[in-house]
Amino acid sequence: MESEHYALRTGYADGPVPFNIGAMHSEEREIDPVRPTKTTESTLTFSARNVRNETRATTDLAYIYDELNRMDDGFNTQRGIRQSVNFLDTEKFGSGDWIRLNSLVTFNSLTESLAPNDTLLADESLQLEHTPALATSYDYGFTYSSSRQTDCYGNQGRAGVSYQLYDNLRSSFDLHGSTQNCDGPGSTLDTTTYGASLNEQYTRHLSDWGFLSAGYSGSYERNERTASGQTLTVVNEQHVLTDGIPVFLAQPLVQLSTVVVTDPTGTTLYQLGVDYELIARGPLTEIRRIAALTSQIPNGATVRIDYAATLQPSATYDTIANAANIRLDLWRNLFGLFARWSNIDYSGDSTLILRSIDTKTVGVDATWRWFHASAQYEYTDSNLTPVESWRLMQSAQWSPDEFVNLSLNANESWTTYRDTDTHDTTYTITARAQLQLAANLFWITEGGILIQDGPGFTQEIETARTSLDWFIGKLTLKLDYQYSTEKHNNDGAERHTFTLRARRTF
Repeated sequence: MESEHYALRTGYADGPVPFNIGAMHSEEREIDPVRPTKTTESTLTFSARNVRNETRATTDLAYIYDELNRMDDGFNTQRGIRQSVNFLDTEKFGSGDWIRLNSLVTFNSLTESLAPNDTLLADESLQLEHTPALATSYDYGFTYSSSRQTDCYGNQGRAGVSYQLYDNLRSSFDLHGSTQNCDGPGSTLDTTTYGASLNEQYTRHLSDWGFLSAGYSGSYERNERTASGQTLTVVNEQHVLTDGIPVFLAQPLVQLSTVVVTDPTGTTLYQLGVDYELIARGPLTEIRRIAALTSQIPNGATVRIDYAATLQPSATYDTIANAANIRLDLWRNLFGLFARWSNIDYSGDSTLILRSIDTKTVGVDATWRWFHASAQYEYTDSNLTPVESWRLMQSAQWSPDEFVNLSLNANESWTTYRDTDTHDTTYTITARAQLQLAANLFWITEGGILIQDGPGFTQEIETARTSLDWFIGKLTLKLDYQYSTEKHNNDGAERHTFTLRARRTF
């Protein structure tokens, strides 16, 4: 990898409105026989803050201009200009600041891109602390999003009360409602939802040997939808893609050829079959990242997804959701037992494809000095794609002295899709060591392995990296070498990367 970065930052710290201005330009070139990339990015930032009334009122304003040019695979050009404006105001009133008002406005725009889009969010939140045990809250939000010739407008409102009857019992109740209107090419969808929810949280110390926490939440909602046309366009649906955890798109009957996956800003376009894959499971669609050396989606990253799906008919139905959890920690968190249950069910209309789910989770975890381990079993019963999974996790972090830091992390998961009786397994293990060789010299070495096995594919990735970090006054030098190998079914790849970075702070 070849990279160059230039940055400049200045500002003014005194006066009623301190501000900062920053500019950065970077160029990166990934020399790879399979997926060479070249990325050029220029960013301008501005932020300002006003604090008044003895810190009881604060206003923040931030602006970001980001221009990105990316050549992927040596021929696929991506370009985007992203602008973001964020405004946040916090006000406190009354004796003891018992009244708090928060105002938030954010606007994001992406232009000159393969997937241009605009989003606007405005939120007003009022919180009243009547007594130490009683509080009420009132919220209103407006949302607007535009992408792929589809415009969506939404309104959300909520009024809630929270009461602490006992020291270890907190109860809350709210009434809420929302409306959304989406107009796309040849179709419209109007939805109205209103209902109520209840939440109970209980905690208790069991002498010196244990701590108990338990909770329940339930909600009832009435859903009314009016649809016209044949195709529903979904914009800005976001999911977190983590190896070993199944993720499904929210709408059934997805038209796979229309799926567009990007990073949350929409500036980096990911490629099907290289960065992610789509798997049809009945009327649902599973999305998962491809854990390959050439993949641009990191494990655990959030992605933005736009797609089209067959528009379901107008309908009115009810949604009932319940969730409960309990956890028992023993001997000052040395050992823990936990269980969770969640259920979502629908009634009132049988013409829609709605995924009812009933998920039960049980697990144990243990922590002893620098070692932590957990085991979890989860079964999701559903009318669409029931899933069963086992997950194990082990981690250790040890510092024998102030100059050495060692860590080890391992995860194993086994997933079974009950409707097709197919199985996926994922194993990962990473180790890292950091040694301080001198006051200004650090040596870091780390390595890991990932193994995945499923229907029609097997994959194994091994990586190792070592680096030296040297600090000389305001100059930082970093020398890095990384070696990686990948085996995918019968294909293999190998990569060597040398990196030298120099950074000077003025």
